[in-house]
Amino acid sequence: MNNEQTLKIYKASAGSGKTFTLAREFLRLVIKDPLIYRNILAVTFTNKATNEMKERILSELHLLSSDKKSNHLEYLINECKLSENDVRKNAKRAFSLILHDYSNFSISTIDSFFQKIFRALLYELDIKFNFTLLIDDKEVLNEAVKQMIDSLEPNNPVTNWLMQLINNKIDDGKNYRIEEELVNSGEEIFRERFSEHQEELFNKISDKVFLNNYCTELKNIKKEFITHLKNIGETAIQKIEQARFEISDFAGGSRGFANYLYKLSKLTDDIKFDAVQTNSREKYLQIIAGNSKWYSGSAKRKAEVENFCVTTLKRLLEDALSYIALNKYGFNSANLILKNLYHLGLLSEIAREAKNYTNRNGYFLLSEIPMFLSGIIGNDGASFVYEKSGTRFKHFMIDEFQDTSQLQYKNFLPLIENSIAQSFDNLVVGDVKQSIYRWRNSDWQMLATSLQKDFEKFNPGIITLGENYRSKPNIIAFNNALYSILPELASEIIEDENERTRIKSLYKGHQQKIPKKHYENNGYIKVSFFDKDGFAKKVYDEWLPETVFRLWNKGIRDIAVLVRENKIIPQVFSTLFNFKNEDGIHPCKNFRVISGESLALTASGAVNFLVSLIRYTVNSNDLINVGLLLNEYNIYLKKSRQNPETWFNNSLKNIIPELQNPEFVNSTQLSFYEMVEQFINIFDLYLFIDEIPFILNFLDCIRDFSMKPLASPETFADWWKENGDKQLVSMTDEKESVKIVTIHKSKGMQYEAVVIPFPDWSMTPSKHQSVLWCKCNKEPFNKLPVIPVVFNKDMQHSYFASDYFEEVLRSVVDNINLLYVATTRAKTVLEIACPVSKKTTTVYVNQLINDSLRSNTEFSVNGNKSKLSSFLNEDTQVFEVGDINEIITIVTESENNFKSISTSGKFSTFNTQILVADNSFGTISSETDKKIKYGILLHKILASVKYADEAEKVLQSFCTKEKISADEQKHLITMLNQLFQIPEVGEWFSRQNEVLTETAVIVKNGRFQRPDRVIFRDGKVVIIDYKTGLAELQKHKNQVKQYVNLLEEMNYTNIEGWLLYTDLMKIEKIE
Repeated sequence: MNNEQTLKIYKASAGSGKTFTLAREFLRLVIKDPLIYRNILAVTFTNKATNEMKERILSELHLLSSDKKSNHLEYLINECKLSENDVRKNAKRAFSLILHDYSNFSISTIDSFFQKIFRALLYELDIKFNFTLLIDDKEVLNEAVKQMIDSLEPNNPVTNWLMQLINNKIDDGKNYRIEEELVNSGEEIFRERFSEHQEELFNKISDKVFLNNYCTELKNIKKEFITHLKNIGETAIQKIEQARFEISDFAGGSRGFANYLYKLSKLTDDIKFDAVQTNSREKYLQIIAGNSKWYSGSAKRKAEVENFCVTTLKRLLEDALSYIALNKYGFNSANLILKNLYHLGLLSEIAREAKNYTNRNGYFLLSEIPMFLSGIIGNDGASFVYEKSGTRFKHFMIDEFQDTSQLQYKNFLPLIENSIAQSFDNLVVGDVKQSIYRWRNSDWQMLATSLQKDFEKFNPGIITLGENYRSKPNIIAFNNALYSILPELASEIIEDENERTRIKSLYKGHQQKIPKKHYENNGYIKVSFFDKDGFAKKVYDEWLPETVFRLWNKGIRDIAVLVRENKIIPQVFSTLFNFKNEDGIHPCKNFRVISGESLALTASGAVNFLVSLIRYTVNSNDLINVGLLLNEYNIYLKKSRQNPETWFNNSLKNIIPELQNPEFVNSTQLSFYEMVEQFINIFDLYLFIDEIPFILNFLDCIRDFSMKPLASPETFADWWKENGDKQLVSMTDEKESVKIVTIHKSKGMQYEAVVIPFPDWSMTPSKHQSVLWCKCNKEPFNKLPVIPVVFNKDMQHSYFASDYFEEVLRSVVDNINLLYVATTRAKTVLEIACPVSKKTTTVYVNQLINDSLRSNTEFSVNGNKSKLSSFLNEDTQVFEVGDINEIITIVTESENNFKSISTSGKFSTFNTQILVADNSFGTISSETDKKIKYGILLHKILASVKYADEAEKVLQSFCTKEKISADEQKHLITMLNQLFQIPEVGEWFSRQNEVLTETAVIVKNGRFQRPDRVIFRDGKVVIIDYKTGLAELQKHKNQVKQYVNLLEEMNYTNIEGWLLYTDLMKIEKIE
């Protein structure tokens, strides 16, 4: 590559080693100059990606500095033109410098970077920032809408706009829950297109004289169009009647041109364009041109009809068609603006109330920072902003560039230009095919066109990362083939030929190479086609559980079920969670399923009780809340459902005596967070072990809320009412589980197996849902800077036609990308359920999958070529590549310590036992597998027992704490005695031993190793590790060997390693 290229643009498809490349480029800079880390800014779009990049860079520096093998070493020697010794020496220095100056190790999210710039600028300008930076726009939106509704007055423009919204909803046959509708549509005020013109829109909408004049002008355009056509129609019908002809005498009869003219004569002021637009325009033009007859076959006076039409109707019909062609753009533009003007008015009012709310409460929205900076930079203040904020960066690395918004790009532009002008290296990494966040203002065109165009003079280097290191060969080949044909088929949706070419070019060159390395198997793809009728029931009842359980029982434990929308997740979760086979049991042992969306805090009895307590402190006379409080106290805390009708007969404080406790009364005088903590202690909620994850997450909510201005129990009660059902138990990624996630959240992730149950979304924009911010240069429509137009087909016949076709294009790209992200998450297995139906005017992604897999597109793996269609069995309607039986996996058992959780009975999805591990992931245990259940409990007990003679006492204490039944306790005692009867085990629990249990040992890399039991006796060391499960695994043996090696490094000798299998009741010495 040319050394003068100071900007590298990496096109990084899925699994192509993007993070590896970013880390390599960072290493190259710091190996050349260890001090340069202070002058490098690396930007990503999520905290997770930020942490991953930091960890990758520091890990590689550690390897290089400690003379260990590094995959970057050879590259760094060649690029930096240094010896291996010098590379390692510089790595050691850079590693030390970064660790001792970590705050200047600048890898952050794009929001964090702009936030720092913003604060630094205000500091330099001596502007006191007395605001709280608010991340949640929705909170502001809710308050703004409430305030707007509360301030409504008769004959106010806002009231009129609101009535128009209600009427439109009624006309569309939809519900009109106004507050909810306003909040949803109000999210448009955070769109960059609106923000850019917000002040001008405020002024225009507030100017009643302007608004009245503008509306009048638009109405006149509509009226003139309608009146002209109506006059033509009335004249034509009058002439027909005078000549004593019937509509049936003319060609086409009731579907012909005469009836069309009749319809024009009946036009009203509220017509839609459909009333004047005709699909028979070309046919009518053929008749006018003399290429077709004017009369119908049933006409009795054919010659007279022909003569009448040529001398009279021809001119009128020609005038009507010509007038529509010339003036439809003005009519439709005026009509669209008038239909949506109320929308603009309401949005402007919501934005005004939002601004008042943030100012009144001392908030500044995080989403406002890019616009604030852009306002200064846009006035040639870039150097001022970045100099004043003390920006010291010379090198810029921007990850996930396809997710950059226009404003973010505009703010970064001067920084990168300045860096390149000084010959410093910069890079951006992105992939148009993975752009799926347009609803967050991201714009893939920044990567596709703007970047190369704006930096063309600097001769940027464009580098494609061509190999896929994530997926197996069959998965790579499948995606190569699928996205060779699918975008081409999807482009047929686009009417404009140039736009079709544009969409094809976005996916040109997408094909990835298969790395030359050893694969245990080539991977497996299965697409099952089902009739669209009854598709959802078929998937839920049969295909989904059958597919997931088959993979799980085969030993594949890293499975993701990817769905398009959050609302599908609870039913998917319930299907997998509650499934029972013919024997009435779950078909999988130790089956675990994760879904953050499925573990809402409102499913917790403890949380609901605490919320009711908080509301009680706000208003003790709220009888509805008192009822909820009694319900939670009796059913949840006291486990009593007896005589609920008598609960209200006694004083509340007699039923809940803790309310009279001085501790409770005094706690209401504490800070909000401390008060809730005290409630938890007073009612001993921490004794409900199963509820701890919910309680801790609820406390996090309280803590975050308490940081807001004017936070109080009262304001929290209101906030919880609006937001409580959205608060979830925090989940960590757990490999050995089934994850149910949306495609959007799966981006950046990879899974051993991916299951896609519902690839059935529309490729085109949703009518009445997509709001487009349109600009128009034509008078008088340009008197507003931007206009919100709800997407509909009339736009293609207006001055907003370019916005219409652009939205169709972007929607098609969005929806292809969604499928691309979903199918490229898979490492080894990809399974899809695809509905098949007759083609409709609306194109769905399942139709494109169906057509693609039936095509003769080439499918190539390691030089072996075939056609996609050759893998489809027409009899079974199954497309299959590879052999699932060749997938080699190792069945592993989870080694986490589980705690049983029983959630509120009113949520039927959670009635079965759920297990939540110490790292807060959800899992389901097979209730029938008693050995595993007792094995886990026994493992816990042994961890607390030092000597055999104290075992029974420890067990009783444990059973009391964990609420283990008497029968289960007897069974555990029996199992414990059986273990102690094994001679070696009896010796391990003798009082003659010096014992350490679960003691952590820090190893050289800073991590911990924690053997279950270490015994010292007569110069001999014995290491014992307890294992649950019904399999003896090599990895368990390897782990004990690691413990032995570790103690040998600590200069211990005469060491033995043993495994004790609590389920199998056996021991094994590890040689």
